[in-house]
Amino acid sequence: MQSEASDETTGPEKESPNWETDRRTVIYARQSRSRAGSFTSCEAQLGICREMAGERRWVVTRIFRDEGQSSETLDRPALRELISAIRNEEVDRLVIYSIDRLTRRLADLQTLLELFDTHSVELVVITDPSYSRTSAASRLTINIIAAASEFQQELTRERMADARAALKRKGKRVAGRVPFGYHANPRTKRLLPDPDQQPLVRDSSSWPPRVGVPAIWLTWQI
Repeated sequence: MQSEASDETTGPEKESPNWETDRRTVIYARQSRSRAGSFTSCEAQLGICREMAGERRWVVTRIFRDEGQSSETLDRPALRELISAIRNEEVDRLVIYSIDRLTRRLADLQTLLELFDTHSVELVVITDPSYSRTSAASRLTINIIAAASEFQQELTRERMADARAALKRKGKRVAGRVPFGYHANPRTKRLLPDPDQQPLVRDSSSWPPRVGVPAIWLTWQI
């Protein structure tokens, strides 16, 4: 998991002071699981946000990035730094790719929106360019999106629980593939040492280490 907050200054040089372009703009990105090349990766989100900021001549002063961080809590390293910066009056504008990058929980979203209001932070959502914290319609839309996102998350959690329950009813192991050197008790499903494979596992501890060799190499050697 990677979380990062970095200072950054991008955009063209300003010839004269301008209230709109001089506002301190930051970007926040989050991804639950790191997937290289994914459209939802932090790099992809940051690229889109930077492009939009550049088109509007906004100067991006800081980047906040949470990789491998769940949306179920606000207790994320980079998000904590962002909240601290906002409370210290260091942020005027926050740019995000979509509202679920901040959170998928409606209650947490309300907490963040109140924080933004208290410190006069403008929230810019790439996927909802018409959003405005002063617009009742925008607030309603954001709340509906957050509620739908939270519902989808809970629905996925319920489906996973149902799938695990179905496996248990069929007497199948729920915790994934049985590792080499063990077998699952047919009745309790507990892992037990395999007497035929354990000597090979013990012998493997004496093999010279190979940096960068995948774990499946052990299976090939055996």
